[in-house]
Amino acid sequence: IIEMVGKCERVENSTFANHSGSFSPVLEYVKANYMNFITLDDMAEKSGLSKSHFCRQFKKHTGMTVMKYILKTRIILAKNDLKKTNLSVSEISEKYGFSSVSYFSRVFKEEEHCSPLQYRKKHYP
Repeated sequence: IIEMVGKCERVENSTFANHSGSFSPVLEYVKANYMNFITLDDMAEKSGLSKSHFCRQFKKHTGMTVMKYILKTRIILAKNDLKKTNLSVSEISEKYGFSSVSYFSRVFKEEEHCSPLQYRKKHYP
């Protein structure tokens, strides 16, 4: 999360702030709605840019696509819950806005190279 916050701060201070509208409402929107369905249209509107220009600028300044950024945010938060709570994988999946447990598990495995349960076994006290 600290690394992502650093990237967010760099994005806020980037050329996004020089376009009509500010990029910080987009970052606030993601922070407040990571567990919900977030559309590119909503994010582009918050930035004051067209959808295609917003996507290009976002990737240019963060090094990842908007959807990858959102998924990464969700996985970071889910990892924290796996380490510090006894919530089930299903509960964590739902809490962070994944459409199904299998999708959450697949995305988690792509990011962490292990299943959520394997991750918990390694890190849960």
